[in-house]
Amino acid sequence: MNKYRVLGLSCTHAGNIFGLTPPGADQEDFPWMRKFWDWYIDQLQKIGPVDLLLLLGDHIDGQGRKDNSELFTTDSGRQIDIAKRVIEQVDCIEMRMVRGTPYHTKSCTENEDILAHKLGISIANEYEATIYGKRLDVRHTARKSNSPDGQPSSAWKEVTRKTLLNSKNGEPPPDVVVRGHTHEYYHIEYRNRHVVGVPGLQLPFGTYGRKLFTYNYDVGLVVIDFYDTGHVHAIPALMDISVVRKQEVECLTK
Repeated sequence: MNKYRVLGLSCTHAGNIFGLTPPGADQEDFPWMRKFWDWYIDQLQKIGPVDLLLLLGDHIDGQGRKDNSELFTTDSGRQIDIAKRVIEQVDCIEMRMVRGTPYHTKSCTENEDILAHKLGISIANEYEATIYGKRLDVRHTARKSNSPDGQPSSAWKEVTRKTLLNSKNGEPPPDVVVRGHTHEYYHIEYRNRHVVGVPGLQLPFGTYGRKLFTYNYDVGLVVIDFYDTGHVHAIPALMDISVVRKQEVECLTK
């Protein structure tokens, strides 16, 4: 049985103090940065070499046009170099990249296009390929549900949307749909078709974490193994972290 291993990496948000940051990239070097980096390197060592690295966008945090209080740099060049260091830690044969949200990645130019050029790889809004006959569809943006039980149906809409688009072009439907953006891991399989959500690599702390209105939030990566038998397995590597925190209750009467 032959296997083709894919690794999904998304939403590293370089330049943000809670994004994935290599040692020495920030002059202040906040204490959680090194622990986060060490965790990332440890996960990559456990995963080992991969055939294809999928870069799902939002690898830089951008200018912080609404709020830059949690950015240690708004310099696009520095953010691109930090993101490049993060990506280059992965032991892979090939890389492919899709663009993230314009809010984070676009200024007067497409900054992730510059990142892709520096990595020597292609970039597109959407990426498609076939692996052992399985049709793979990759894009950054996906719908997000804040309901504890709503994400599966929101995620599956991506399969439906892409199936309808492909039918208009006379193309077969996708077998494996991969999305980023939501900072949440999910894997839904139905009738031999899959949709996989790749979580982010940004910690849910500070003002950013306080604004999160969600039940599920994941930090990590996802391995997707394709077998020549037709089987597809998704294996998440997730940090033990939660945005659901115990709230203190004040007693106002005896």
